Amino acid sequence: MASYLPEQTPSTKRDTETPRVAARVQDDRGFLFLNNYERTYHLPDKEDFQARLKLLSGIVDVPRLPVDIPSGTYPIWPINLDVAGMRLPLFNRAIAVQLNDPHTLVFFAWPGIAPEFAFETKMVFRSRVCEAIGSRARGHIH
Repeated sequence: MASYLPEQTPSTKRDTETPRVAARVQDDRGFLFLNNYERTYHLPDKEDFQARLKLLSGIVDVPRLPVDIPSGTYPIWPINLDVAGMRLPLFNRAIAVQLNDPHTLVFFAWPGIAPEFAFETKMVFRSRVCEAIGSRARGHIH
């Protein structure tokens, strides 16, 4: 996967306003990396965050609607994830683990970021949200 940075990146560690974001993409799949944490510096919440990525199939906004990114978070969001031959176009939950069963993934959402999944309409799935453990809500998709 190739790495991509936005046109504007933080000029120094002291630049607390510019979002710290990068993407790793191959063809139409990849990951969006956000980092709203910097040791010894307070990074403010990033309000109405949304990244626009150019993929082979066209331009995609991640997430589909802008979200607030709380200070101290560093989510990694998959884009067009292949799950047992089915494609999850995008969602703003991080993958915690893929179990031995290729049809089962466990996700978690960062506190303060409303989770969103986007599915192809022909996809059939079952979702079960499990009890929150600590500050992370966990669930999985079948």
